[in-house]
Amino acid sequence: MKEKIIEIRWHGRGGQGVVTCAELLAKAAIAEGKYAQSAPSFGPERRGAPVAAFLRISNKPIYLRSQITHPDIVVVLDPTILTLPDVTAGIKKNAIFIANTNKLLEDVKYILGVNVNLGVIDATKIALEIIRRPITNTTMIGSFIRATNIVKIESVKQEIMTRFPTNYETNIKAMIRGYDELEMETDANRTVIKEKKDGKKAMPKLPKWRELTIGLTTKAGSAQAYKTGSWRSLVPVTDATKCIKCGICWVYCPDSARYQTPDGTYETNFDYCKGCGICARECPTHCITMQEEKE
Repeated sequence: MKEKIIEIRWHGRGGQGVVTCAELLAKAAIAEGKYAQSAPSFGPERRGAPVAAFLRISNKPIYLRSQITHPDIVVVLDPTILTLPDVTAGIKKNAIFIANTNKLLEDVKYILGVNVNLGVIDATKIALEIIRRPITNTTMIGSFIRATNIVKIESVKQEIMTRFPTNYETNIKAMIRGYDELEMETDANRTVIKEKKDGKKAMPKLPKWRELTIGLTTKAGSAQAYKTGSWRSLVPVTDATKCIKCGICWVYCPDSARYQTPDGTYETNFDYCKGCGICARECPTHCITMQEEKE
């Protein structure tokens, strides 16, 4: 690493542990005698909204306090946001890019539209098997360590034990799986593509606080203009044969995404369902099951 500041940008959705990734690795780097800095980047979004976190690691003091617009490394925790322009915004030439996906290396390269040193891993599958929830942060930390070798896996183990005292064993197991199962491009299998023209556009800078307007007014019903269904990683699947038409799922749905069909049963409007799972939990006949969202 020498004297260079390594800048890492993490992308995911609220509730997946994006901020925790940056914090754990920053503490592990500091424990090894390095300098590190982590910071989240999100607004008032709820669980499932796209979020980012920034991490800097160096052998010298770090005086920067800005967001990272031109990262050396990008890690994406959720496969459904690979197509968002923010994940490749401002990325440096030959940067390392690690993605949670079940797609092939060459397919992901074309989706991203930029030439990077790419690594892929099905972290969601690993998290569901070990943690029983689609929280991929510790799995992706393992892949990050394997791809970059910036911090030692033993240092991160100690931080995980401190952060998760009651369930550190499963998180460490997920991290080791992430380390072992990462598939990284090599010189022999590297795919080179024609890059998208907008692939390296820098992330928009946030306004200074003095530039913010006083108050904000939105017209009624403006939320209907935003398709928030892409926020989910789990999707409710309804077995209409078990539905007793009670409407409890409709009552409890916080996003008004459940609706009654002409035959009286209830289905989901996937444009707005965020996959919280409340409908499945409250359904008295268990006709709703939460399943992994397919890319």
